[in-house]
Amino acid sequence: MLRGLLTDPDSFFEQKVSQAGIRLEVGVVVLVGAASVPGVAFVLLEILAVEDTSQMEIAAYGQALRPLLVAIVFWVGYTVALHFLSSVYRGRGPPGPVLKGTAWALIPVGLGNALQSAALYVAFADADIESRLTGIEASGRLQAVFDSGMPDPVVIVSTVVFAGTLVWSAHLMSYVVAHAKDIDVAEGRKVVAVPLCLHLITVAVAIVEETANFGLVL
Repeated sequence: MLRGLLTDPDSFFEQKVSQAGIRLEVGVVVLVGAASVPGVAFVLLEILAVEDTSQMEIAAYGQALRPLLVAIVFWVGYTVALHFLSSVYRGRGPPGPVLKGTAWALIPVGLGNALQSAALYVAFADADIESRLTGIEASGRLQAVFDSGMPDPVVIVSTVVFAGTLVWSAHLMSYVVAHAKDIDVAEGRKVVAVPLCLHLITVAVAIVEETANFGLVL
């Protein structure tokens, strides 16, 4: 099934957006977000090994769930944007088919998440977590530790590759919009370009400001 996504996305999404049900797509999006969890969990365990307080544990649980929640936010956000922006080209139809197709189009982002997860492990494998927590207020310690890994070359490279997977996903979304809204693929690309550019800007800001944010699914 996924071979069609890679080799013939036009036919793949023509079939997908016309199918009923969305349970499988929810699972796909969860897996996309879950690809980030191993690396995030590794860093959180390193932090808890240094500061194992109830407050830090609660914050760590929230941070561990964040990749899953962000993946859902991306899924719904892209769907809403594509649904309304397609009206510029007289796209018609309900948002359901767009929601269904967008879930599959996010699979490349899952690959980017997996790479970033591995990059986090490499960046923090020998990190002195205790020194990175020194002088930081309790409310900002988790974010500060993740931010401290951003300058690492491995993380920077993985972030750039992640941006590439966003472009790949946007390419697939153009077929989703085309079939779900009955417009040309070329028009679909123009529709997708708007949320894609906004997303890429968040990634660029994260690299420049060395801040782990929603653009990185962290």
